Amino acid sequence: MKYLLIVAFALNLVMAGSIAYMMAMIRSLQIILHLPLMAVLVPGNINMLFQIMVPIIMFDVLDSDYSADLVLNFDAEGQEENLKSSQQTVDLGYETHNSILNLGSVFVFALFWFLQVFFYLLLKLSGRAKRVTIRLHNYLFYGGIISLLLEAYLDFVLSGFLNLQSMLLTTFGEILANWVGYISVFVSCILMPGIFIYNLSLPLSAFSRPHFLRKWGAF
Repeated sequence: MKYLLIVAFALNLVMAGSIAYMMAMIRSLQIILHLPLMAVLVPGNINMLFQIMVPIIMFDVLDSDYSADLVLNFDAEGQEENLKSSQQTVDLGYETHNSILNLGSVFVFALFWFLQVFFYLLLKLSGRAKRVTIRLHNYLFYGGIISLLLEAYLDFVLSGFLNLQSMLLTTFGEILANWVGYISVFVSCILMPGIFIYNLSLPLSAFSRPHFLRKWGAF
């Protein structure tokens, strides 16, 4: 099913389909699938269906064995000993307090965004391809990062707060996860609300201007 999701995204991008409607549907499903976290009782068969759908709906298409675990060392024993999450949280895939492991593929996407920012800075310092740098600026610091934060907002919130509940300092991977947890909480509780407040403070006529759409069109 993960591969079907990837194929669906690729077809929508190539064929210029209604990707926005698909994203809106996925955001709604993200909220519905996380209802058990609020002590909402669901039948066992529905809970099993949720466990199957969560990795797909939360864009967790890459297994940690082939991503974070390859380059970082985590303290599996310490994570088990300090696990304080409810059974509903564990059933939804948040089996640890480590923010990097909980973010999963979103962490890889965020790293890819940082690589793009590094490439953008190299282009800007070289003084070449000015049109490309302007497009990259609008995409990376507005459309691209906002899209990532919108689609993975629940991941950032839960991963950040779970990591703050139980922080380990035993390995470099655990220390890095603590910082990722701090950043996740900042992004979800300060940065994103600030962006929404800023956009809501603008006059209604600003939403139809090309300059606004180029920067904030991801909303």
